[in-house]
Amino acid sequence: MTALHEVTRGYETKMRIISAMVELGSNKTIDELTVSEICAHIAITRQTFYHHFIDKYDAMQWFNMQLCEDLLGAIGNGLTWGESGVRMLIKTVDNRDFYSFAMKGSGDLNSLTSQLDIMFYRSWKSTLEQLPGFVLTDRMDYQLRAWSRIGFMLVADWIEGGFAQTVEKVSDLIVSCIPHELKEATDGYVLQRRNV
Repeated sequence: MTALHEVTRGYETKMRIISAMVELGSNKTIDELTVSEICAHIAITRQTFYHHFIDKYDAMQWFNMQLCEDLLGAIGNGLTWGESGVRMLIKTVDNRDFYSFAMKGSGDLNSLTSQLDIMFYRSWKSTLEQLPGFVLTDRMDYQLRAWSRIGFMLVADWIEGGFAQTVEKVSDLIVSCIPHELKEATDGYVLQRRNV
């Protein structure tokens, strides 16, 4: 019973840190925001902050993974690219303050913006490699690496544009840019499994 309480308390503290970052980030970029400001905003010590996160960029990456992890692992593993894309964009809109803050002028190599494409690629590759009977060729792996970079940039453009287009419109446009060979193989795999 104690372990569950500790996990819950730890999660709540992490979420308070994220909320503070987003609130303070309405006037600052992640690079300008300091750990001391975050701690003062929610009345915790720097030691508490560093107990939960390596740094402010680690906090951003942790929260993003909380939002995306289940959907990243679903492409080819139950969901087509389009189905997963719509769900990911809905989560992005639901957390628009976080993503608007995360995308604001961060040039640090540890920032969320510099790590997302790598995170997406690794997650998608791991998922596809574990699908029974699915062969991720070297060519498709290269397409997946390229798509991770391009897809992230397209979503970032949408966020920076103030979410002007609907989720459905953006999803349709983004999915149309996925390399054909990669999309056909993964979506075909999902649809074939559904019919079994």
